[in-house]
Amino acid sequence: RLKFAEEQWQRLAYFDNLTNLPNRTMFKDRLHQAIVKASREGESLLLLFIDLDDFKVINDSLGHDVGDLLLCEAARRLETSIRKSDTVYRLGGDEFTVIVNGCPDDLNALELCEKIIETLKAPFLIQNNLINIGASIGIARHPLDGENADALTKSADTAMYVAKTSGHNRSCFFSRSLGEKVATQLNLRAQIAQGLQRGEFLVYLQPEIDLLTGEVITMEALVRWQHPSRGLVGPADFIPAAEDSGL
Repeated sequence: RLKFAEEQWQRLAYFDNLTNLPNRTMFKDRLHQAIVKASREGESLLLLFIDLDDFKVINDSLGHDVGDLLLCEAARRLETSIRKSDTVYRLGGDEFTVIVNGCPDDLNALELCEKIIETLKAPFLIQNNLINIGASIGIARHPLDGENADALTKSADTAMYVAKTSGHNRSCFFSRSLGEKVATQLNLRAQIAQGLQRGEFLVYLQPEIDLLTGEVITMEALVRWQHPSRGLVGPADFIPAAEDSGL
């Protein structure tokens, strides 16, 4: 009985209850080990950060039970689409990672990502619901994009974010310029959210006039941002970020 209890504790500690995949705790440990091994033996090491496209829409519209079943099926598909030497981990929500050891070059990495995307693009049949999703994948290379586990994970996550904002079913390698671009975007989002709370956004009404009669036909409502340090900011500088983030 004690042995059984210990096995159950180990499973709860290191495996995801829903999908039975190794969880975030085991991922961090295995990634650290993989980095040590790759550094010692001079092998290549890649980290894939995978996020399901449109999962939140499915979860909100069809319910969490369907969402949970979809995650389980997606996990099984991920396991079948990777190499036997690699492992899929579930970090939480609809986020997964794959530690890829000894990948020969970038082309092979892209081919692996394409295989994963194609596997997840095929329709899912969940409780008589035909569901279509996809995946956005960020790729980070050790040691180029991060020398330790936290840095490599952050780089892969950043690349995934760029892949997702570029459209569905895409993969993207991390680069320093990407990291700076994402940091700028996230900072802009934070400033927009603060600006909304502080009432910094103004409505300008622009009349449309009939040139023959001089009569005002309608008014167009336009938003401007009275930024505390930048002054009056036009919509081109903030509307795309606001739309992408749902603000």
